[in-house]
Amino acid sequence: MIIDNYFLPLYFIKIYDMKKTSFLALGILLLTSCLEQEPVPNAEARNRVQAFAEAYFNYDFQRAAELVTPESMKWLRFAASNITQQDIDMLNAQETPTVVDVTDYWQAPGDSMGTATVEVTDYLQKKAIEGGMQLIEEATFQLTVVEREGVYYVRMEGLPRSGTQSRGSAGDE
Repeated sequence: MIIDNYFLPLYFIKIYDMKKTSFLALGILLLTSCLEQEPVPNAEARNRVQAFAEAYFNYDFQRAAELVTPESMKWLRFAASNITQQDIDMLNAQETPTVVDVTDYWQAPGDSMGTATVEVTDYLQKKAIEGGMQLIEEATFQLTVVEREGVYYVRMEGLPRSGTQSRGSAGDE
C-alpha cells in the first residue's frame, strides 16, 4: 500500500501532462485549420470560364459544349431545346452586346475544383412560363469549375441561376 501511494502522485502528473499536451495539440490543430487558405491564381481556369460564359449567355451552345464536363451536356441540350427561332432573331436584334466578366475565381491549394463568380450584363433570358425573352440588365452567377487531366471544365448541376439579378427592362415585361 505504501508503494501504491508512492506512485499515485506520479500517475496523476503523467495524466496531467498528457492532458496538457493533448489540449495544446488540439489548440494548434484548430488554429491552423481556421486560417484562411490562399486561393490558387489560375489564369487558364478563368479564361475557360470566360469563354464558357460568353458562349452560354449568347446562346452559342455548340461552343459552350466544348467547355463543360460530359455530365453537363444534358443541361446544355435542355437549354438549347427551349430556344426558338424567334428567340434567336431577338438575340441578333439586341442593341447592346452581352458583357461577361469573371470577377473572382477561388480554388484551394491542391484541389481540382474551384468556384468562379461571373457578372453578366445586358443578356436575354428565356422567360420560364410564358415564353419569349427578357432583357436582364445585370446578374451574378457562381459556376463550378473542375480540373480533369490538366484541363479545366465548367460543371453544370442545373441551368445557371443568378444569385443577384436586377429587374428586366420595362419594355420587355
